Amino acid sequence: MLSTGDVQGCLRKLETLLRVIKYQGCVDYNGLSKGDPLAFLPIVSFTLTSFSPPFTEQLMAAGLELTGKTDLRFTDTLYKVLRDVFHYKPILTKQQFLQWGFSQRKISVICDIINLVLQKHNQLKKVDQCKHSARLSTQKENLSRTGNPNPAMQSTGRHCGEQVEPEFQPRVKSPASHKDGREEAQPTLTDADSLSAVEGRLSALEAQIESLLSGLDRLRILEKRLEELERWRNTDKTRFQNGGEVITICKESWENLMSRVLLLETKLELSNVQLNVAPPPPASTTSSSMSAASKEDIKEKLESITNMLKITSSLLKNTDSSTSPCN
Repeated sequence: MLSTGDVQGCLRKLETLLRVIKYQGCVDYNGLSKGDPLAFLPIVSFTLTSFSPPFTEQLMAAGLELTGKTDLRFTDTLYKVLRDVFHYKPILTKQQFLQWGFSQRKISVICDIINLVLQKHNQLKKVDQCKHSARLSTQKENLSRTGNPNPAMQSTGRHCGEQVEPEFQPRVKSPASHKDGREEAQPTLTDADSLSAVEGRLSALEAQIESLLSGLDRLRILEKRLEELERWRNTDKTRFQNGGEVITICKESWENLMSRVLLLETKLELSNVQLNVAPPPPASTTSSSMSAASKEDIKEKLESITNMLKITSSLLKNTDSSTSPCN
């Protein structure tokens, strides 16, 4: 069994990497320490789909789409990315990654994934910078070729009323050629402005997509928690106590039921008394055969029956006076 110190050290390392990639979602450190897959999947999803847009485009171009999938399909695609793109073999299988436990190994795999994505992001960023610098140099060359002539020459022409050729100017362009040059330079400037505007819009859309993905991850976690609460509620409703199902009834129904039980007990007692009392003997022998003990027993039974009848009648009156049944 892994010690708590090893897990805490891995968690600190993961926390540092999450700060590097600017992870904005909620981190369930308790679930990470227990190896809950629901705590690891949002971090992996953000790392592969939101942190590096160039890397995400590369995955989509390769047919490795990671958004809008179930946990099982997402894990399958994740292992394909690790195998085909990074040539990395995890220390856990897909089944082990989706199970509880293996917390330290899972945290180690997540840290390796973040490091691999960071390396890939830096490589793609350098390539984009080289392309951008080459594009800027091309635009500068186009501007220098189609730019305006020497400003000193234009001012001299305006003041003197004639066009003066500079000393080291190989040839003089006509005003029509200057106009054509300005018309040629104008589309280049417009293209640069449109490119910057498109890049600004793309960055804004990327930020919106990141916020939406983090919101989807939170909704997925909330949905799982709601399912667990609903399952717990259904289990609580179907509890069994002492082998019988727990039933809740109202007070009036319970009193009505008890009065009926008392009536049945009274009826049973009366029937038992009638069976126990023997038929009366002839009048001539009654006075001689009846003893004092039998008289006392009969008297006690009659008194108990009278008390039962009184209690039953009072319960019946209370039951009849009840206004409405229980809902």
